[in-house]
Amino acid sequence: MLKLILIFCSVVVVASVKKPEVFTEKIKAKDVQKKLVFPGIVRSQKQSLILAENSGVVTRLKKQLGYSVSKNEIIGYIENPDPVYQFKPLPIRSPIAGRITDMRFFEGSQVEKGTHIITITDPKSLVVEVQVPAKDIASLKIGGPAEFNAGGKYAVRLLGLSPTPDSSSLTSMALFSFTDPKQIATSGVQGSVEYISSVKKMILVSESNLIRKAQKVYLRKYLDGKAVFVEVKTGDRVEDQIEIVSGLYEGDEFISKTAKHIKDGDEVTKAESTN
Repeated sequence: MLKLILIFCSVVVVASVKKPEVFTEKIKAKDVQKKLVFPGIVRSQKQSLILAENSGVVTRLKKQLGYSVSKNEIIGYIENPDPVYQFKPLPIRSPIAGRITDMRFFEGSQVEKGTHIITITDPKSLVVEVQVPAKDIASLKIGGPAEFNAGGKYAVRLLGLSPTPDSSSLTSMALFSFTDPKQIATSGVQGSVEYISSVKKMILVSESNLIRKAQKVYLRKYLDGKAVFVEVKTGDRVEDQIEIVSGLYEGDEFISKTAKHIKDGDEVTKAESTN
């Protein structure tokens, strides 16, 4: 009688052991944009530095910092009381049409001959200047679209690229033009340029799903009710995800979450999706 009771208890214990419950995901390849990011600064392709043509005092200032000027327009005058100059005020003229972006004096200030006093910038010729590492030069194409981020987002396009890197910095200068004339950043603003160099179909999984053992990487594949540890080859990192180059393929199912530790070959129960 005692023997029968023991056998019955053993059957009950075996029957009560549950297979580990797991959550699975199907492998899906998706298009991933590869972005190159470079620091950039807005500069004008057309800029003129005005130097004082003689020494004297600035008088009759007609334009202030930030004002627009036309070509040959008089900004102010420099007067010198020395008889050599015949007491004639010398006009300060803008050599180009644009905007006054730098003014290094006030009306009544004394200036010396040859010193930089005004900068005129043409706002219609503003570009974003970046330095591209030599390894990325081949990935850029003239006319390629990009985005300049500097407080706001501005659509830009690759205008020009030096094919020869600088020997000291190993970078090449690139210029990006603004595609929308109504949305142009201010000269001198610094930000970053995001350039989409390519679009690649990739299989991505969260890094937390990878199992690393003895310098090898595995994913837990769900196959016929079992957890099968499959060695995989990884590729690029995209944010918090890792590319799977080989080992698992589109349509395969892998274990993404499990309530308890499981080993290779363990029988498991797939949890019902809550979605």
